[in-house]
Amino acid sequence: MIASLLSVQSRTASPEAADQLTVAVNRIVAFGHAHRQLHLVDHDGQVDLKRHLECLCKVLSTQLFRGASASHITVDGTRCAIPTTLGRPLGFIISELITNSVKYGKGNIVVRIRTPSSNNHSISVTDDGPGLPAEFSLDDGKGLGMKIIQALVKEIDGKLLVMRGDGLAAHFAISFQSTRF
Repeated sequence: MIASLLSVQSRTASPEAADQLTVAVNRIVAFGHAHRQLHLVDHDGQVDLKRHLECLCKVLSTQLFRGASASHITVDGTRCAIPTTLGRPLGFIISELITNSVKYGKGNIVVRIRTPSSNNHSISVTDDGPGLPAEFSLDDGKGLGMKIIQALVKEIDGKLLVMRGDGLAAHFAISFQSTRF
């Protein structure tokens, strides 16, 4: 409903305001998809993280790659069960990272899940894009998306790493523990 109201408002706004409202609508829709997907795979307070991210990425791919059939999102990695309360912020983080990859990068996106031990996990998002600008810094991040990501990583008591990835690609990784939840 909120996304619909903002869409209607954008039709009468200036071009700059309409662009900002469109960004807000896309973010609200992505968060809604993340929340809905989490509840579809919730089983007694636990969620299969890989299945959750596969479902979420399928919906995001359909939404974000309209007409761009050459691009896709792949989820790779181990299956692991995590508390549903941890799945919510992780779904939002991954949605934001994928949205940024589509906005600033080109080509394919890979989401990798690693579980080196039963309670230690990492998720990375890598794209085929031109990479991050040389001046990119998490501390200087002015974009709302990166601020949301950082707040959610802090909420799960995780760590966010930013790397150039293979070649020039952007590579973001979140490490976290599931014992706290």
